[in-house]
Amino acid sequence: MASTLDATIGGANANTYVTLAEAETYFGDDPNRKAQWDAFSDIQKQQGLLLAGKHIERLELRDAPRATEQALHFPTGTTVDRQGQAYIPVAVQYAQIEWALSLLTRPPQEQIDRASLQAQGVQAFSRAGISERLAKGAGAPALPPEAYAYLKPWLGNNGRPVLR
Repeated sequence: MASTLDATIGGANANTYVTLAEAETYFGDDPNRKAQWDAFSDIQKQQGLLLAGKHIERLELRDAPRATEQALHFPTGTTVDRQGQAYIPVAVQYAQIEWALSLLTRPPQEQIDRASLQAQGVQAFSRAGISERLAKGAGAPALPPEAYAYLKPWLGNNGRPVLR
């Protein structure tokens, strides 16, 4: 069973940037993608969101977390509104939703376990017409293009995804 989603901004036990209701709303205006999303149970959607959130946390992201006790990278010291309230950038929430959908819809055989490859000492590989060099880090599935577009302003290393 999936853990309960905790989207408390700056929370010590937060495990997601977005709620299931927010993800449902996100797909509401796109009937084709909504149909893809709706093909999964709420438990599967929660699992996808949790896993996508974990993958985001493994990226090298700009700025430091706002508080040492918060569980997730965001909010940072720069994601504060005029009233001093911390917030999660909408782009980060959208990236998590997009990555979750990608994880749920992509067949497992298309997912490459980079962490296992790195543990075996693999530094580069080629598959199905692509070549990839593995950076040092824990490894994560490839950042889907839709999620990358949303996360690019927050990625360290000049906008290139780097695992920490």
